[in-house]
Amino acid sequence: MLWKLLEDTKAGDKPTHLAVIFDAGRRTFRNDIYAAYKANRDEPPDDLIPQFPLTREATRAFGVPCVEKNGYEADDLIATYARQGEKQV
Repeated sequence: MLWKLLEDTKAGDKPTHLAVIFDAGRRTFRNDIYAAYKANRDEPPDDLIPQFPLTREATRAFGVPCVEKNGYEADDLIATYARQGEKQV
């Protein structure tokens, strides 16, 4: 998907900013607020777990920054960047 995005933007409109946002881990500040946060969510499949570092490496190989922060989900970071970007407009 990243390859296609980068290829598609070569010919047309290019984004001014681009990064891939990852979850840093399973535990976030929400677990401190509510111990049962995501208690019903299954662990990732065993065959998916080894792909996480490879995905990060591939993203960096494309020259795209990887962003993640311990204690936060990717959704939290995306929302923060969206709000900051909105203030810049």
